[in-house]
Amino acid sequence: MKNTRFENSFKSIFGDQIGISSKGESFFQDFYTLFTSRSEEISDLFARTDMSRQIAMVKASLYQMVTFYASGVLTESMRGTARAHEHLNIPPQLYDIWLDCLIEAVALHDPVFDEKTELAWRLALSPGITFMKLACENSIRPLEEEKARDHTPRARE
Repeated sequence: MKNTRFENSFKSIFGDQIGISSKGESFFQDFYTLFTSRSEEISDLFARTDMSRQIAMVKASLYQMVTFYASGVLTESMRGTARAHEHLNIPPQLYDIWLDCLIEAVALHDPVFDEKTELAWRLALSPGITFMKLACENSIRPLEEEKARDHTPRARE
């Protein structure tokens, strides 16, 4: 199913290429201002963070989530992001706050933002958010390791 409202909003904010264009820089700065001001716990997580590096990482993460939504394919890079968050002990509830703050930033940067645009963004990012939350509860192994494990002969009982 095509999510034209999401695609139009995304292009309005980022242009055609989120990772290459600098068009969305103020978007990510606003996002992190919203996100880090949401709670002391979140603020503490980013207290000693190089924010220019962090913005590059969240761009990549957002792109991974959009790709996951569009293709339905769980990439190794998205699995790697999940493993990194697992090692940082990111609590699952922070993903909901992350999404809420991202939507707030969209509202600030998309001149035609409305309730339908919000729903379109939530529908597009929900598969990725759900995966990240589930990854908090289950260890995420590299895809090669998982494939090897699935093909390992098992003793018969």
